[in-house]
Formats: sequence, structure tokens, C-alpha cells
Amino acid sequence: MLLTTSTVSAWLQRYHTEGLGTLCQMDAGGSAPQLTAAQLRELTTELDQRLFNTAAQVADWVFKRFGVTYSERGRQALLNRLDFTFQKTRVVPSQANVQAQEDFLGSSGISGVA
Repeated sequence: MLLTTSTVSAWLQRYHTEGLGTLCQMDAGGSAPQLTAAQLRELTTELDQRLFNTAAQVADWVFKRFGVTYSERGRQALLNRLDFTFQKTRVVPSQANVQAQEDFLGSSGISGVA
């Protein structure tokens, strides 16, 4: 668990003086969220609708939209909390031309492809 002996000793002392309930209610700390719940929902919607190549691009959008900055670790943690993961991007045609595809398939002798 990577705890120091002084931390364990302090917890043991609190257990003896204040009981188990106190240890179960200890706040792990951490800072307050930088984005509100509404801002997080807006960011999630943006992430669902738009392709970002890097976490830095997401952070840039967040800064421009909400004026909030994130460190590199903070960006990764934010995206992980929102259940977004990094996936390598690949080129995909944005809009297929159905007629051009049919013409190509017809000219190449390929048929029956749906």
C-alpha cells in the first residue's frame, strides 16, 4: 500500500482514541473539481461528437470554452474520470459517394458487396 510507518501509527492512534468510525470517515483529500457538473456534461458531449487527436487538444478546448487549465496529469485524470481513453486515430472517409462506389465496383467486376 506504500504507507509510511508514521501514517500507520497515526491511524492506529486515532483508532484507539476515536474508534473505527473515525477511520471510516476520513477524507482522502484532493482538490475541488475545476469544472462544474454542467461543464463536465458539455465536455462529455463535445468528446462524443468531435474527434480530438490528443489530450492537449481537449485541454485547449476546455481552456477556450471555460477558461480552465489542466496539467498533463490533470488532463489524463479528467479524461479517465469521464471514461474516455486514448485510441490511435486512423483515416476514414468523411462522406462516401455511393454512386462512385457502385461505378467502381461495377467496373472492377466486383458484385454483391453491401
